[in-house]
Amino acid sequence: MAMVGLRACVPAFLVLALSACGGGAGAGADSTSGTAQANQSISINSTPATTASVGAAYQSGVVISAPAGAVVGYSIQDKPAWVTFNTKTGVLLGTPAASDVGNYPNVVVTASDGTSSASTPPVTITVTQPSSASSSASSSASTSSNSGTVSRPSYNTGNGFFVLNGKLYDANGNEFRIRGVNRLHWDSDSAAGIAKAGANTVRWDIDFTRAAGTNVSLLQTQSIQYDSVPIAGNWTATCDSDTASLQTIVSTWVSQATQWTTLNPYLIVNVANEWGPANSSVWRDAYISAISQLRGAGYTGPILVDAGGCGQDESDLTQYAQAVFQSDPERNILFAEHLYGSVNDYSASIRSVQKGNPTVITLSSNSSTHPFVPGYSGSGNTYSGINAYSISGVQGMTQLNGEQPATTNIGGTPGAWTVTLNVDSTNWPDYSGGGTVVDYNGNYALRIARMAAMAQSSGAVFLIGEFGPGNNIGPSPTMVTPGEIIQAAEANGIGWLPWAWDDNDLAGGGSDNNWFSMTYAGPGIYDAVSDLTSYGQDVVLNPTYGITKLAKPASVFSSL
Repeated sequence: MAMVGLRACVPAFLVLALSACGGGAGAGADSTSGTAQANQSISINSTPATTASVGAAYQSGVVISAPAGAVVGYSIQDKPAWVTFNTKTGVLLGTPAASDVGNYPNVVVTASDGTSSASTPPVTITVTQPSSASSSASSSASTSSNSGTVSRPSYNTGNGFFVLNGKLYDANGNEFRIRGVNRLHWDSDSAAGIAKAGANTVRWDIDFTRAAGTNVSLLQTQSIQYDSVPIAGNWTATCDSDTASLQTIVSTWVSQATQWTTLNPYLIVNVANEWGPANSSVWRDAYISAISQLRGAGYTGPILVDAGGCGQDESDLTQYAQAVFQSDPERNILFAEHLYGSVNDYSASIRSVQKGNPTVITLSSNSSTHPFVPGYSGSGNTYSGINAYSISGVQGMTQLNGEQPATTNIGGTPGAWTVTLNVDSTNWPDYSGGGTVVDYNGNYALRIARMAAMAQSSGAVFLIGEFGPGNNIGPSPTMVTPGEIIQAAEANGIGWLPWAWDDNDLAGGGSDNNWFSMTYAGPGIYDAVSDLTSYGQDVVLNPTYGITKLAKPASVFSSL
């Protein structure tokens, strides 16, 4: 769980060069002065992968460096016909057929921010036909049109869960959607209650001062035997950005690999809870190194990587997740965002639009406070922290629809609240009606939709690793409800883990409705509905989106 409030600072989706968030735990370690960033030219530090196999998914991108704030676009020369190319991310994606066997020379990817550009050296992508012995393992197609299962790709050498084309699969090749809980206390009386709730995954805060064999046994008896996938995590560097702290954690995982890798058929390793700087290549490089060390130690299952900035920084993922995923020879990486104070559900309808430069929108809201700054009632600080809005449904002046840059100050009075866009609408058609405005970077539904888009473009899995009860509770408060987050996650095929089953705030393991626990007593006891807090009842028992309604166990547990 994050213990600091952060705002997302991403000005555009999948822009690969973004300005660093400022202040506190959200400050990127590689942030530099505005002058230094302005003088930086774009550069490309990698090339597309040069080998592909018939029937196996090919996913490859390039790693760039660019000035902060730059909007980067991509182009490609001599693209193979079997590949699609994303001009926003620079990612090549495709599955070659037998007719595509051969060499594809002179493939060049170019990145440009409008001021400077850089290109990869020409590479040749070679497509080969796998041997008959390995063809079934390398194929990403379903092994059975009836079962809907997929085969483990040839590059994945494990015997547990695996990632393919942005989805997570169990060892039987069946898709697995994470719908579970976070468990804060390894020594809480939680296992039976979590099982009763039906959670299919438990993310554990492991005490690494205990013997590794003891911790492994705990997950065997209180997760695996309850048909729940264990995610084991190390919390000792929460909200830390020091690479030495991460390396200490990785060294612990490596030194205990003999014990932990016995769980490879079921285990997901959450390397370090909420470690890392926001919007920083330090996050990228540190995790590339960590993954290499873990693979070398024998961890073959999925590795879960939290976003930096106390888990809440979207820009680490939009800018660097692709490179981290591509660095893994197993291609078995999950990425998590934690949705607390970095997200909101602010929304307002449009009443009128004042054309000009800038463009001023008057909102249809009679609220006593501004819809996008709930603390502003018409006097005082007008700072919103919002630098872009997403607008939809506008008639007449349709150019307004989409992402629009904005000033970070709002205005107006009750009944006539305003937001100001940094766009020149002088020559646009007149506004004739309609339209809804939300915070582009902070809106929870947009954030979750972008996670799904990143999964599709990168091939990695993205999930919501933590979220809370809303109600402005906690050190990083938000009013976004659990129902809003879960339903948006379900609509986008994203897994989710609420915080937390047993995060008590009262003595003796007790909890109330003013904190994050889903259970009142124990902590973690759930025998009857009355044992669940209001938050717990909503997340567990809601007839539309509750855990009991939606969670399905992995098919591998049916054979235990």
